[in-house]
Amino acid sequence: MLALLRTRRWLSFTAVVIIAIIGFGLLSRWQWQRADQHRAERLTLAAAITTAPAPLDPGSMPAEWTSVTVSGVYLPDAQAAVRKRPLDATNGFWLMTAMRTEDGRAVWINRGWLPVGGDALDTPDFPIPPSGSVEVTGYARA
Repeated sequence: MLALLRTRRWLSFTAVVIIAIIGFGLLSRWQWQRADQHRAERLTLAAAITTAPAPLDPGSMPAEWTSVTVSGVYLPDAQAAVRKRPLDATNGFWLMTAMRTEDGRAVWINRGWLPVGGDALDTPDFPIPPSGSVEVTGYARA
């Protein structure tokens, strides 16, 4: 019986099982690190929700998920759809519109979500952004 376990087939099978165990161990560490990153992001977002929005500083980029307020004019010619952004198990697009701020900078504003039309390759019709000066409150993302 022990001679059977020393055959090339059983030794190969044992080596494959040991490699699989090591691989799964490494993958579990990776998943644990990803869970820690998501947990930290949720805590940062929860803290940002409770803070009052601050004006967007023209000199620097705020930390991610910082609540900010920006004033300016939407640039209707500078709109884009970001594909593959599901919401409630439905495929769709984020509608991104550039805004010229009062200090002359351009920032991208996520104006919302649009569902996919008949074909996923079709670009949706962009709603016209509000005209004139507007103030937007949201969260900064790099």
